Amino acid sequence: MKKNAHYLLLVIGMLLINAGIVIAHIYPVNDFLNGMLKGLGIVSLVAFIYYSIKFRKLKSA
Repeated sequence: MKKNAHYLLLVIGMLLINAGIVIAHIYPVNDFLNGMLKGLGIVSLVAFIYYSIKFRKLKSA
């Protein structure tokens, strides 16, 4: 149950960060903020892929 909660939090966090990236594209506040949001989006995407692979391995084991 705890693993599912962590997975859900990761998905929600990724959606929020990606929503932030979309907003940054529509309303560019400044270059620094845009760069930070894009960096966070990429990190969250990598983390999401890593955890999804990890959870699949745990489920199959």
